[in-house]
Amino acid sequence: MAQKEGENLIKRAPHVDFVLGTGQSNEVARVVQSIERERKTFVDTSNVSGEIPCEVFPLRGGKVSTFVPIMYGCNNFCTYCVVPYTRGRERSRSSEKILAQLRELAAEGYKEVMLLGQNVNSYGSDKEDEISFAALLEETAKIPGFSRIRFMTSHPKDISEEVIYTMKKYKNIERHLHLPMQSGSSDVLKRMNRHYDQEQYLKTALLFREVLPEATLTTDIIVGFPGETEEDFQQTLNVVEKVRFDSAFTFQYSRRPGTKAADYPDQIPQDVVTERFGRLLDLQNRLTFESNESVVGKTEEILIEGRSATAPDVLTGRTNSNRLVNFRIPEGISYQGKRIDTSAPDFNADDYEGKLAMVRITRAKPYSVEGELESFIDE
Repeated sequence: MAQKEGENLIKRAPHVDFVLGTGQSNEVARVVQSIERERKTFVDTSNVSGEIPCEVFPLRGGKVSTFVPIMYGCNNFCTYCVVPYTRGRERSRSSEKILAQLRELAAEGYKEVMLLGQNVNSYGSDKEDEISFAALLEETAKIPGFSRIRFMTSHPKDISEEVIYTMKKYKNIERHLHLPMQSGSSDVLKRMNRHYDQEQYLKTALLFREVLPEATLTTDIIVGFPGETEEDFQQTLNVVEKVRFDSAFTFQYSRRPGTKAADYPDQIPQDVVTERFGRLLDLQNRLTFESNESVVGKTEEILIEGRSATAPDVLTGRTNSNRLVNFRIPEGISYQGKRIDTSAPDFNADDYEGKLAMVRITRAKPYSVEGELESFIDE
C-alpha cells in the first residue's frame, strides 16, 4: 500500500511522518534521524526494481525463529494481484551472502529459519551464475544448529521435483509445503494468468504426497473469480477432495484497483460467491479435522514456541509437519535432572522456548491438536 499510495497517504493521514516503498526498508533508520532533525515529512517510493540493499536485516520472531529474505519482487503478473507493480521484478540475493547470514543466525542460537520470497522456487533464475533454490535449500540444511528450515512461498509453475526430493533427504527441512492452487479449474487458472493448469498442479501435489506421505500440504484458494461457473467451482472442490489439503487459506475474490481482473466482465454476484465459499469451507474444515485426527496416538517431535495463550501451564509448538500442538507437562517429567512442577510458583513455560521435545498427540481439534509431553530431546 505504501508503494502504491505514496504522497496520498500523507494527505489522507497527516499524522504519518514518512512513507517508504518496498525498496527502501533499509533506509528507515536514516529517515527517522532526518525527521528528528528537520521535522518534515518524507516520502520515497522510487526504488521499486532497483538494486537489493547491501545490508539486508533478518526479521526475528522471538528467541526461536528468524526470517531471511532470499529474493524480492515477482515476475508472474497474476491478473488479481498488485505485487509485481509495487515490488518490482524478481531479484535474487547472493547465495553467498544468504548462507553467511544463515550461519551467523545459527551461531546466535536460532532454531528455526524461514526463507522468504514471493516465489522462492524461481530463486536464482535472474542470474546466470547463481545456484537454484533446491541447491540453496540443501546448503541451508547442512548448516549446524537449525532444527527447522521452512520456506514460503512456492509457485506451482516453478517448483521442481529436486526441491521435493531435497525435502525428503534432510530431516531438518520441515515436512510441509504451502503450494497455492487458487482454483481447480484450468479455464479459471488461465484467466488468472497462473501459467499452469489442473493437470500440472495435481501432478506436483500428488508427487509430494507420494514422496513425503507423512508431510502436510496446504494451499490458497480464491472463490468467485470473474467468470467462474458452477462447473469451474465443482472442479475446485474435486481437486480439494482428491489432494486432501491438510489446511487451506480461502478467500472470496475482491477487486484490486490497477489489476486486470478488476475490469473483467462477468463479475460474480456476492450472494453466489458467499454460497460457494460456504461449501468450500465445509469441505476443507472436514478434511483439516480428519488430517488432525490421523496423528492422534502418535508421538511427534515438537519445537516449543513458548506458553499457550489459553493457559499458563500449557506449552505450544509445532510438529515437523507444521501442525500446531498445545500440550501439558505431566507429573514426573524432568529437564536437566530437575523435576518439572507446573503448579510451583517459579514455573515459567517460557523457559522451554526453543527446546525440542517428543509429544504424544492425544486429541484432534478443528485447527490444532492437543498432546502430552513425553520427553525432551536436547537436554
